[in-house]
Amino acid sequence: MQHAMLAIIVSTLTIITQMALSHVIRTHVVSKISHDLVRSAILELVASAEMCGTCFELIIIADNYGVGAYALYLFLMTVWWGQSWGAATACPYSLLEEYVETGSDPKEVVTKIVAQVIGGIASFRWVKRLWVMELAVTHVGRGVDVCSADLQVPVLYGFLIEMVLTCACRLVSRGLGELEPKYASYIDSFFATSMVVLGHSS
Repeated sequence: MQHAMLAIIVSTLTIITQMALSHVIRTHVVSKISHDLVRSAILELVASAEMCGTCFELIIIADNYGVGAYALYLFLMTVWWGQSWGAATACPYSLLEEYVETGSDPKEVVTKIVAQVIGGIASFRWVKRLWVMELAVTHVGRGVDVCSADLQVPVLYGFLIEMVLTCACRLVSRGLGELEPKYASYIDSFFATSMVVLGHSS
């Protein structure tokens, strides 16, 4: 029981620390960098690194404390991201969607997507180093090079799940953006979390 309590504290602090550091970096980037494309690309990199890094740790929580704990943490995280990220999305499909609808500069779209990929890859490097330290019992054996996916489904089936649930999230998010109901960000976060949990259970 004591080990389990310590492990959830370590995971929680790992997530909070990454989110706090990312927020500090974002604040400095916004205030110090005036070039629009450079600033936007760095913000996408930071958002992607934050999302991937915290979600790697979120997997530890899901595996050891169940889907309920996973959903609670993810909901709170998405609410925070909605408040903290600004225009950054950490999602390539949002940039592609913007390109199709508004004809945004392809160079900017590609630059931002590359920044997102770099952020995601970089985040695993520091999370892996943290896991290798084995600060909690739930981190033991996690910092290895070989790992297995949580969702064991055929590739096509996984693609269809991702496509349908992502589409649903975007439609709801856009609808909330147009209707602007009270607590729209919380509703959006709740729906997005529900779709992720649904995908996790598939």
